[in-house]
Amino acid sequence: MQKAPLLIFSLLLLFVVIIFQDQSNSSTDNLLTLIKSKLKKINRNWDIVLIKKSPLEGFYRANIRGGKVIYYSDTTGYFFEGDLFSISPNGIVNITDINAKKRRKDLLSKVDIESTIVYKPKGEVKAVIYVFMDVDCGACRDLHKQTTSMNKLGIEVRYLAYPRAGIDSETYQKMTTAWCSNKRKESIDELMINKYSPFNLCKNSPVSRHYELGELMGLKGTPGIILRDGTLLHGYRTAEKLAQELLIN
Repeated sequence: MQKAPLLIFSLLLLFVVIIFQDQSNSSTDNLLTLIKSKLKKINRNWDIVLIKKSPLEGFYRANIRGGKVIYYSDTTGYFFEGDLFSISPNGIVNITDINAKKRRKDLLSKVDIESTIVYKPKGEVKAVIYVFMDVDCGACRDLHKQTTSMNKLGIEVRYLAYPRAGIDSETYQKMTTAWCSNKRKESIDELMINKYSPFNLCKNSPVSRHYELGELMGLKGTPGIILRDGTLLHGYRTAEKLAQELLIN
């Protein structure tokens, strides 16, 4: 007979926990919405993609599309733009870079490999890199010439599309045509030497999704090389230099 009161008590306790959790989530959502509206008053052109608590007490971190990071206090109204550093026993640590790296790694884990254009080594794969590229970018063309050497060193290259001029540009149409081709690698190879095919803008092209991903990752130009741990390397480098950075012997 004692089980019934105990069961009722347990159900009531569970109900209270659920109500409290819902109220807590609602309160947090309201606060984040308020912070977003205040940041918009600072600059209405900011496209805020993420707001989270920062390690700095009383401040929230806001990630702006394109890579800008803002730290904002909801109690004082103070804010600053840039990197947040801390001093550890091992030296100075860039907290903003660590957070950005984690975010890129998380976003990268959701990429469908089938949506990329892959240059795979014939032998052992020692490392994998993702490269945001633009077929009209000179540095991207120079880097593309290194893919064969990269493959020989065991580096697998996975291309992601990032037309710098945007998704309404001619470059976007060129890259969409390549991704819509039955021979993607050959199409990219030709575009890299200024050989163009008639535009073929299929509906299932991942180019716009890749572009959006690059924006969320804070890409500032091409080529943008992303390592599996979320590290972002900007610009051209030789295959040998990249192998050194990847610690490949």
